[in-house]
Amino acid sequence: MDMRLFQAAETGNINLLHHLLAQSSSILHTIALASNENPLHIASTAGHVEFVKEMIRLKPGFAKEVNQDGFSPIHLASAIGHLEIVKELLKVDRELCRLEGRNEWTALHYAASRGRVDIIREMLLACPESIEDVNVHEETALHLAVKNSQFKAIHFMINWITGMKKDEILNMKDELGNSILHLATWRKHRQVIEWVLGNTAANARDGLVNAVNQSGLTALDILLIFPSEAGDREIEDILRHAGGRRANDIAHPAVSVTTTDNRTPAIRGCSNRKYPNFAPEIILIEMDNRLFEAAQTGNIQILHQLLAENPFVLHTIELSSQGFNPLDIASTAGHVEFVKEIIRLRPDFAKQVNQDGFSPIHIAAALGNLEIVRGHDT
Repeated sequence: MDMRLFQAAETGNINLLHHLLAQSSSILHTIALASNENPLHIASTAGHVEFVKEMIRLKPGFAKEVNQDGFSPIHLASAIGHLEIVKELLKVDRELCRLEGRNEWTALHYAASRGRVDIIREMLLACPESIEDVNVHEETALHLAVKNSQFKAIHFMINWITGMKKDEILNMKDELGNSILHLATWRKHRQVIEWVLGNTAANARDGLVNAVNQSGLTALDILLIFPSEAGDREIEDILRHAGGRRANDIAHPAVSVTTTDNRTPAIRGCSNRKYPNFAPEIILIEMDNRLFEAAQTGNIQILHQLLAENPFVLHTIELSSQGFNPLDIASTAGHVEFVKEIIRLRPDFAKQVNQDGFSPIHIAAALGNLEIVRGHDT
């Protein structure tokens, strides 16, 4: 891509775009010959709404293009949280929210995994069917929100699903046979369990609370197999009150599953001596190791070097499945100056909740990092 066109998209400079078009009317048509990314990808990442509108007017086909990393413009805008850009892209084609990218993730999947409630609302308004779309691991947007502890997004989607009389979506299972109730129980999300069971029709509740995954486990089995001190008794009471039982007490045989490595399928991302195959799952791209190192050591110089190499390095973090940003890491490590610099560059990181349900200020407060807590207040 002509570097001047890249600069125009990166800065949202429409005048420069028109100047380049005056010099070469085919400049937007020849991009595919030189680059796997188009100006709409770049402007959607940077959040330049007016530039996005102009690019859509000139080349609406750009909205459907997936770059070399497997992301379309709407994937990028949804993950980062650019609502107005998502709205403009949906005007091109409402089905864009169902466009599959890397690992068959849709824009709704990214919005759900990052807790972007306003974007989730916009997409479900434009394309209600997208709530049923699954990725390569058979995970719905609701699965991903639960796995990433995005409680506002979970609450919104559960209310939307029950309001639309689509209760069967609450019992959709991922490739390992886990419903959102299995996942919420595993993560000890009592509030989510209450939302799911409280919003399920009485005649469907038994099938939901006693559904077995591919290891033949019900939600109650998972709770009792992986005990902790985090409110297990309250969760057990909720499950049993809803009719929850152990699989051995139900006339359900364990589901037979063939695997290539002789492991017993279970829940991703968990380890336990009784079930040693419960290994962490890593999907999609991860945070640049150098950025992780910079945050961990508080090295602002490395951070600036990475930004010089890639101005969008702090924007594409949302495309990682890990759910952590550099502010989480620096707040944990106690690097005050690094925290200040990240807040200056990406203040929205301070409001993001990671997959364990903690924001940077939760982490800093728990660890007693007073100066970092104060930094979040400025």
